[in-house]
Amino acid sequence: MFKSLKSTGGAGGKSGLQSKIAHTTIIPALGNRDLKLLQDFITAEKSVVSSLQRLSADYGKAAEALRIWGHGEGDDLGDVLTHSSGMLLQFSAALSEYATHEQTIRTHLKNIRTREEGLDEIKKKRKSVGSKADAAERKLSKMNQENKSINEQTDLLTRLREEMRSLDTEIMNEEARLGDFKRQTSKDFLALKFGGLLESAQKATVVGEFGLRIIQEIPLDTTMPGHPRTYYSGYQNTSGFPPRPLVALTKFLVPLLGPVCQRRKSLHGDPHLPCIPHTNKLALSVGILKSVRLTVE
Repeated sequence: MFKSLKSTGGAGGKSGLQSKIAHTTIIPALGNRDLKLLQDFITAEKSVVSSLQRLSADYGKAAEALRIWGHGEGDDLGDVLTHSSGMLLQFSAALSEYATHEQTIRTHLKNIRTREEGLDEIKKKRKSVGSKADAAERKLSKMNQENKSINEQTDLLTRLREEMRSLDTEIMNEEARLGDFKRQTSKDFLALKFGGLLESAQKATVVGEFGLRIIQEIPLDTTMPGHPRTYYSGYQNTSGFPPRPLVALTKFLVPLLGPVCQRRKSLHGDPHLPCIPHTNKLALSVGILKSVRLTVE
């Protein structure tokens, strides 16, 4: 989330609303189009996070409502819908996990924004120093050799020009480093986005396939008026749902987001950067997914 600006307090302090100005409202004032586009991306990802979290919560509520309703509809529906609810809650958790990955993506983007803002500050300083040097040069050009301040003014102009050259070198170096950083970070957060999508899709596939098997236990025998329903005997078949293989799949997929964490951190030099999934190991989960299916067949 964006850090809000704090009110200075006192009679001249800002109101509560004004003191909560989001980072996004500051960006346009910088006049940097790249920062504005990046901020739009960060804001869009925030909407994705909110949508996924809301969908996860709604899906979970619907799954619980399914279970509660089933309890009053006989032994058969009570049993099948309870286990169906458990499977659907697994998918709700998968959506929540993907929302967590999306939040991590926003952290990556904010890291780029911080570097962009740093470069923008250097450029503004270079512009300021350049203006001072121009003014010093104009003032020096109006002085004659007998002026007592000519040496001092010459020294000032020399220092300003040296500072300009130093800033030009710093800008050139930072632009190169920032370009490399953007590419590494883009690869990292897209690996997390697609890796998280693959993880969610595989969990959804398992939930969907097992769910279809659970509902086969719902008896569809015709009930004669005035007679009790057919005795339900599907408890043994539904007792394994949600199945242990699904838990195993979840435990397998989650560590995939960590093995290359230390290597990526060293590239960025920031110990607080999030872990990124390794695409090769994510591909291995396809084989695990197949084994999970075979286990219950």
